Amino acid sequence: VQPCALPIFESQTGDMVKKIKSRLKMVSNVVDSPRSDEIGILEMQKAIQAIASQNPDVQVFEQDEARRVSESWAIILDSSASMAGQFNDLKKFTLCLSEAAEEINHGDGQWGLYGFNNNFLVVKDHVEKYNEQTKARIGGIENKGFSLIPDAIDMGVNILNRDKQATRKHLILISDGRPFGYDNIDECFKNSLKNARKNRINVIGVGIPKKLSK
Repeated sequence: VQPCALPIFESQTGDMVKKIKSRLKMVSNVVDSPRSDEIGILEMQKAIQAIASQNPDVQVFEQDEARRVSESWAIILDSSASMAGQFNDLKKFTLCLSEAAEEINHGDGQWGLYGFNNNFLVVKDHVEKYNEQTKARIGGIENKGFSLIPDAIDMGVNILNRDKQATRKHLILISDGRPFGYDNIDECFKNSLKNARKNRINVIGVGIPKKLSK
């Protein structure tokens, strides 16, 4: 993928990214706040010990569940010819979504960004750092070829299944929802969605209307 003029591309999305980040600061993963050591089942013996020793580091609550859930995301952008009229706006949207993924999954979680048409493009692998080079790759994606949505979903499922640590897995598909490229592709589309559910992967479809509004 050839990088685009990154400063121009980022300046066009700057306000949207700022809004996303400000909203995300108010969102918690499961129950990140209050802190996990401030809630739970009170253990009286430890509470007495903490008071007697005046040691605030003694945990007086028994944790009955994990407080942080590790997530794994696979964001997949349809870069086929059918996305032509709105593709530049879609790349801006994908950049904003990438910023959101980085903000949410910067801890235990991992995320990757991919594109597809006749080929499957790796824009950011799950183990790769999100940086200026990654952003430039987003700007350099070109739309062409067929929309092989079932194949892209199957690839996303395989990628997410490599992560054995994540508690929750999400495949986010950005597309106009019209698979095209070979016979019986609609049936394959249905089977790919069934396979994702079978693997406990949550498929989130971001539908793109003909007239994309800001």
